[in-house]
Amino acid sequence: MINPFRSNQQYKNIATLRGPQDAVTTLTFSAQAKFLAATGLGGVNVWNINNHQVIPFASSKVGVPHPNKIVFPVAIWVYFMQRSQHVLLLGTCDSTIQLWDYVEERATFELKRTSTRHEKSTQVVSIDSFQTEVASGGQAKIAVSFFDRTVSVLTFTINRGLKKKFSVPFEESFMLKTVRFEVGSGNIFVFAMNGGSVALLEGKTGNTIWRKMDAPSPYVSSWPLILDLLLHFLYRGSISVDRRCKQFVACTSQGFELFDLERVSPIKQFESEPIRLSFPKCTIFTEDDTKVVGSTDCGCAEVYDLKTGKMVQTLEYKYEGLVQAVSACQTAEHFLAAIAGSNGHQVSDVLLWQKPRPQSSFSPKPDNILFRVNFPIKKSWFMQAGYRILFFGILFGYSSLVAFYSDSMPSQSFLLQF
Repeated sequence: MINPFRSNQQYKNIATLRGPQDAVTTLTFSAQAKFLAATGLGGVNVWNINNHQVIPFASSKVGVPHPNKIVFPVAIWVYFMQRSQHVLLLGTCDSTIQLWDYVEERATFELKRTSTRHEKSTQVVSIDSFQTEVASGGQAKIAVSFFDRTVSVLTFTINRGLKKKFSVPFEESFMLKTVRFEVGSGNIFVFAMNGGSVALLEGKTGNTIWRKMDAPSPYVSSWPLILDLLLHFLYRGSISVDRRCKQFVACTSQGFELFDLERVSPIKQFESEPIRLSFPKCTIFTEDDTKVVGSTDCGCAEVYDLKTGKMVQTLEYKYEGLVQAVSACQTAEHFLAAIAGSNGHQVSDVLLWQKPRPQSSFSPKPDNILFRVNFPIKKSWFMQAGYRILFFGILFGYSSLVAFYSDSMPSQSFLLQF
């Protein structure tokens, strides 16, 4: 019997998702863990997490190739709560961003909106969304980095396509790698591929707030430069930032390392195996930012404890070689992880892993939540109870006084005798 309070439960492989016939470079879960998308050299595949069925794509635009015939280096999800609408954003190697809407009635993804292209024909390197779930009447906001060293911010609504707000060019020495929104402020962290540079851009204007040059170089390779660039953008590693935007993990020449984002200073190095191949590795925070899942070049992914830096589990893949794509998410009942192979010209099934979420594991408490016992106990409840106790206390005291003086007063018949 599973003990729901144990924190050392292990991930178990619950499904093999088939479909990709070439290297997978990106895995991403949708909001509420309804879908899982895999993109890479063989196009895109999407599965329903509940029944593990493949969701088909039906292109409605003339002249647009089927998504299984396009290389998609990056992908993210946006969910509009107003209509329970899932939208999959795909970045291509020719600067195009496609928006695919999931149509519940036909159980397909359809290209209903006009695709957006960058000014130059260049690869989409990284995409991030300010809000994964967009409230009713709101608009989605995304940040995109391109291979021509440009960062763009765009918005779109539930009914309209992408609209560019601004673009920020970077100098030749700042080769863009990863963009991430800062929670709350909407400012944008921009990580360079080399040189150890990190910049923070103002989310509304794109003006530079600060830039630091002493960050780690997340990718160091001994390959010739042209091959190095090719490998980097085909097998793209990424910087992983925690949900509070306080820490980040990078794959450096020393392996996986944890850094303080504000100071851009090292915190600890994870106890990982030596890197065999000079490919950038991917990481992602999970389990309420207490664990990190990292890819490897030896046929597995590895789960690390953030506090100790030690590896706590190996997620074995079915084939040897590069396991570049990793992703993770969490639901109310489970933690989920997905890994996929990234060897070129080889079947790259996706392995889905799951482990129970301890009952004591919850998201950070809102200010009005005092503690939890299977359900939230709010501070306002104690205040309401206090007011009621005070009211009944006053009422009881008044009644007691009335009764006391009634008993101590002489009766009316006694007074009439005088």
